[in-house]
Amino acid sequence: DICCATHLHFAKSNTNDMLDKFDDSKSKLHAIPLNKGLAVGKSLEDIYASADELQSESTISSLAERFETNGVLVFPSMVNNADVKCLSEHIRGIISSDADSRVSDFTQETKAAKGRVHMALPLHGEEEHIQIIVSNLLEGLRPLLASILQCNDNSNGGRLPLIGSGFMQTSPGALGQDLHKDVHHWDRHGPTFDGMPESWDCEHNGHPRCISIQLQLTDTTATPGGEKKMGSLEVLPGSHRPDASNGDPSAVRRAVDDPTNRRNGVLSVDVPPGSVTIYSSRLWHRGGSNESERERQFCFFTVTEQHLESAPPGLIHTMQMDDVGRWSIGRVGGLEDRSQLSHRRKQ
Repeated sequence: DICCATHLHFAKSNTNDMLDKFDDSKSKLHAIPLNKGLAVGKSLEDIYASADELQSESTISSLAERFETNGVLVFPSMVNNADVKCLSEHIRGIISSDADSRVSDFTQETKAAKGRVHMALPLHGEEEHIQIIVSNLLEGLRPLLASILQCNDNSNGGRLPLIGSGFMQTSPGALGQDLHKDVHHWDRHGPTFDGMPESWDCEHNGHPRCISIQLQLTDTTATPGGEKKMGSLEVLPGSHRPDASNGDPSAVRRAVDDPTNRRNGVLSVDVPPGSVTIYSSRLWHRGGSNESERERQFCFFTVTEQHLESAPPGLIHTMQMDDVGRWSIGRVGGLEDRSQLSHRRKQ
């Protein structure tokens, strides 16, 4: 199945990596230090960022610090309306067409599955315009992703592996999910008790990072004639690493027990269409209940560190089989088809 194929891909990649004994870029990474002067986000505006900030190294550094504190950033209206409409219509076509039964369906694996559709968003095939939209999005985010994933541009061409490409549609009446994280364990982190050394081996002090990217295709800011919720993404900022503000088990437990109580720190990402949310796959989050009369749609993508030692445990590997191990985000130009790169090297 797709999960096994993903693990096999990583196993093959690591076998090849072992042949390069002198590449010190594969040495174990340590946690990015938290900026103690930054407070965790208490409102949606606190985790907002502008796409313009992705254009320079100085603002990238600031965004990376904010991400490390919160484990999440939101870029409102980053993707234009024409591309949003194109993606939305494409998704409706996949859901409604019997011919697209070839598209991998993960609905039964998702939490609170009733009223939700969870499928792969194929990138390889005839729908080149979909690939272009996704590529442009990931190219725009790449400088920030490279920073928070500690990418070494001198290793493997600076490429970041893409291991997830999918979409969800949440129908009216769908119940809220339990607060959860998509990948087991913690992101790399600093000391959590007195005397714990900063240089602890990352195997014991957190794990390689995965990043989830959610592109909202529906306006979830309000419903016509009322304030009914549409089942937006809800996040607990600072819950991705135990040394962050909401990483303490007691803070997580309060939020899990009552995610609707805003005093427990959970924020509802109610945003216009085209908004992009990036968050650690270990951030506690959920899809809320859809109390409106409209469907909510979003695409999502998962990116990992360059030399992840194995496919991350706990993750639903939402990807079309033909796309597994095929795609990465290059230093320039967005999506790269790794099978074509291998073919060119052989020539």
